Amino acid sequence: MRWAHGAGPARRYHLARTLRRGALLLLVVGIGSFFLTHPWDSVREISDPVEHFKYGSVGADDENGLPLRIIEVLPTVFADLLPEGAPNDLSAFGFIYEPGRRMPVGFSERVRIVPLIGMNCATCHTSVVRVSPDDRGYVEVAMGSTILDLQGFLSFLFAVVDDPRFSSETLIAAMNEVEPLSTIDTWLYKALIPTM
Repeated sequence: MRWAHGAGPARRYHLARTLRRGALLLLVVGIGSFFLTHPWDSVREISDPVEHFKYGSVGADDENGLPLRIIEVLPTVFADLLPEGAPNDLSAFGFIYEPGRRMPVGFSERVRIVPLIGMNCATCHTSVVRVSPDDRGYVEVAMGSTILDLQGFLSFLFAVVDDPRFSSETLIAAMNEVEPLSTIDTWLYKALIPTM
């Protein structure tokens, strides 16, 4: 403890400088690791033209993108605001889900720190064709949708953001039920949800 009581100004200066450098290094490493796991801007490239039509970005997910994790839990959290008897997902408004897809046809995805979604042309120009009433049908692109209720979907979104249940606490709990959020993502959504 000799240096603690009798340390001269030069030694204290070097100790303070070392601590500042260490703190700066930790800050740089923390910010770097954050952006390695949360890219500032990346969009999924799709080479197949039909898949690109269905899920490719036309830019709506850029400045006006909606957070994917939030949108996918809204039909569960606000099931009472869906059309009566509708399933608790976006198919309640006529959106078409394909097996293995998180979002329906017509939604593109971009990661801008958090995954964002936007609608593309396939939202209104894709439908399901059935050859009989019992047939599950197949997805046909480049035709007008016969089942989409876009106005109903937008009305649902407006009703949701006016609902007192639309809060960080409620939505983060719902997102954690689907897939647990990291601590960083929890803080990101706590900051993001009130801005919506």
